[in-house]
Amino acid sequence: MDADIPSDGRLRDAELQARARVWASPGAPSLGRLARHAVALPAGQVRWALGRLPNTALDGLSGEGALDPADAVKALRGTVREASAGWVRDQLAALGPSGAELAGLLRDAEGLTPRGLADLLNDEPVLPDPVPAHAVRRALEKHLPGQVTEFDPDPLAVTPLHQTHRGVVRDGRAVVVRVLRPGARAGMRDDLRLAANLVAPLTLLPQTASVQPMAVLRSAARRAVEQTDLRHDARNTAELSALLDGRLKGLRLAEPVLESRGVIAYALPDGAVPLAESDADVRKALPALLTLVVEAALADGVFHADLRPEHLFALPDGTLLLAGCTAAGRLEPALRRAFLDYITALFGGDPAGQVDALDRLGAIPSNADRAALEADLRAAPELSPLRLLRGGGDAVRVLGDLASRHGLRVPSGLLGWARALLTYRALTRHLVPDMPIIQALLPLVPRLGDINRRLTEAESG
Repeated sequence: MDADIPSDGRLRDAELQARARVWASPGAPSLGRLARHAVALPAGQVRWALGRLPNTALDGLSGEGALDPADAVKALRGTVREASAGWVRDQLAALGPSGAELAGLLRDAEGLTPRGLADLLNDEPVLPDPVPAHAVRRALEKHLPGQVTEFDPDPLAVTPLHQTHRGVVRDGRAVVVRVLRPGARAGMRDDLRLAANLVAPLTLLPQTASVQPMAVLRSAARRAVEQTDLRHDARNTAELSALLDGRLKGLRLAEPVLESRGVIAYALPDGAVPLAESDADVRKALPALLTLVVEAALADGVFHADLRPEHLFALPDGTLLLAGCTAAGRLEPALRRAFLDYITALFGGDPAGQVDALDRLGAIPSNADRAALEADLRAAPELSPLRLLRGGGDAVRVLGDLASRHGLRVPSGLLGWARALLTYRALTRHLVPDMPIIQALLPLVPRLGDINRRLTEAESG
């Protein structure tokens, strides 16, 4: 019998951090998982070579007339780059749920993932095959025996770790049922341990100090532990519902009615349809989504860390329903204060204030040239307040370039939130393709003063 998990968010977070350290620590790897990786690598290369490389090469090298040597080398490099992206994508697909989850992270991390690979993962997302209906029924009976009396065998959504179906529970209520994919928890745990064995020696190299590979790995492990126990989904939803009651205009959080480690059911109101099948005006709910990920993080220290379009439903009254929170995160007050000061300095056109806030966040290495960083921030026209308030489409790219140039790092305490911001960015891009990320954050700017006041009151109280 699985031990229950605490309802208190901070106790849950402590337990998740402890389990993440276990999952992401060096140790004896699973022999079966090692064999899966050993097969996946050549399988991805062979699949790409046989299925795609010939056409890729012909497309890159064909054309009117003969290519001069420089153009031929350029075309060959493009072919090799595309082929490399292709076999990495196919290798990830061969690894099952954990490979698909990593592919999603690489796809969302625009600017950090090589462009060829990011473009390919956008065009051809890595998703495992749907779980067969009989396996879903077996999972329902194992985790919630007799509770789900009906379910639609055709899934509403298939993700690397979960599968979602419509269903009916014993009291006759319509629900949306999320089922953990068989083997997903063990596969994630084994892959994280294998990664820890590979990463641990790198921590001895001085040049990896700013990258913090083990901190990144343990942040991923914490997320994996949480997402593969759906009881956390129910607890997270309940906590956010109580915390943000009345503050989510145009958005409702669905009520969890059944929960277990492998299955969770959310109440589905009459007339609810998946967002992808509706013509709802999603822009009305964007401020609420921003509240869940950004405002709640800064003002309350808790945030939704896994926004996904497949969790959204349109309701007849024009509002949206969010069914679930498979991962939540927390920020300590000192980090929240420093990040608030950074955002205020960014939109206020204060490069010195930005550098000071970044330093307090722990993002600037001890050997960095602070004066040069401030000069580069001051010299970037894309970061001017006027350009930011007009949408700031190039601001993220410029900030990424500056971070790379000056060796800036994401503080370990912000790693989970950084991933949440990536999922928020991916969601807003999916819902409103023409909206830059800075524009999606603009509704927060007028509320920064109020958030700062609430944080000050919480600290003094």
